[in-house]
Amino acid sequence: MHALRTAKIDPLPVSVWKRLPSLLSNPLAVYWDLQKPCLAYVISEQDSKGKFVVLINYTVRIEHKQTLINTVRTGKKMYLLTR
Repeated sequence: MHALRTAKIDPLPVSVWKRLPSLLSNPLAVYWDLQKPCLAYVISEQDSKGKFVVLINYTVRIEHKQTLINTVRTGKKMYLLTR
């Protein structure tokens, strides 16, 4: 999976990915990226926040045919800033 590769900086743990459906159904916020068709879902975790990037109308080739899908592409921890 793209989001779990070892080169990823601050990846979300596997335990978060296992709860993906429930996290996406109850996010803190959802943002639309104006430069590319994707949604960024902000979620809350115990000591940090995280985000999932969902690509919208992403073109893939399935069985020699171009197909549009929506897919979760990546996730990342976002640490809380405190003063």
